[in-house]
Amino acid sequence: MMKKIYTYIYQILFILPFILLLIISGNDQMEVFPKILFISIIGVLLMVGITQRQFYAIAWEKDEFKTIPFVVIGTICTYSLQYYFSINPILSAGIVGFTSTLIPPLNKYAIPIYCGAFVGMTNPSLSLPLWLMSLNGLMAGILFCFGKNFYGGIGGKLGTIAFAAVLFGILMYKAFLNGYFN
Repeated sequence: MMKKIYTYIYQILFILPFILLLIISGNDQMEVFPKILFISIIGVLLMVGITQRQFYAIAWEKDEFKTIPFVVIGTICTYSLQYYFSINPILSAGIVGFTSTLIPPLNKYAIPIYCGAFVGMTNPSLSLPLWLMSLNGLMAGILFCFGKNFYGGIGGKLGTIAFAAVLFGILMYKAFLNGYFN
């Protein structure tokens, strides 16, 4: 029962940024029907894909929520290396990921830290505030926790989680700046 609930929470959290992108995009050339059709197709594909047995490759862990702060730490460290020290995003993520494997207490959290490093690879020329990057890392941490047990062994999961989290954060930030929620 709990697996089913986690499955649905993960699906909702994962697809929400993409739905928001379509809603907030403001692209007047795209009619309402294609948007609804696109969202429906993505929703059906996620529902079908996430219910397949071969994608439940990782055993459930009791301490899965302990990984959230480590995703945020990876985000802040990587973004700070770029923003304050002008190190390129790939090298910044590499430094953070490699360092996390060298420090013994962090060894078991190297993957969540590296997921955060993907989030922190956001272009610093956008000049996003550190609190927003922290929220992006938090969103990625939540997606990482709920998605940790799905799509095991399939490449690109950490980058996709990071993309969804950053997309969500930037869309919400721009929506608040432009007064969509007033």
